Amino acid sequence: MTKSALLEHLPSGRSVIMVLLVTALVLWIIWVSLRLTQPNGQQIVQVHMSEIMRDFVDAEAKGDADPEVTRQEIARYLQATEAAVDDLGRSGHVILVAEAVLSKNTPDATLQLKNSIAQKLETDSREKPQ
Repeated sequence: MTKSALLEHLPSGRSVIMVLLVTALVLWIIWVSLRLTQPNGQQIVQVHMSEIMRDFVDAEAKGDADPEVTRQEIARYLQATEAAVDDLGRSGHVILVAEAVLSKNTPDATLQLKNSIAQKLETDSREKPQ
């Protein structure tokens, strides 16, 4: 077989490019489909924020602290609460305020959040010189 006869049987460059493009497109579609159908690891939870805040307010109301000390404690508590909610969100949880949740099947993370707030307050107290 001569060289020119051999070249006649090879696909053209345009055909090769089209096959590669179609293959790439099919692989991309498969990848996107798999990404969309795989769970993203997030879990929806509810938190009873009113209960958490009520417990804090009740504890503060029972104390006879100076108003300035009370303001500082409120600021510390709110900062710890914000950090705990942020940590819970970064760990893959979507947090809903329980009062706005209609489903009875949504897991409750209130105790987990309370424990995290308490831990942050305790850590803050240990780090702060008295």
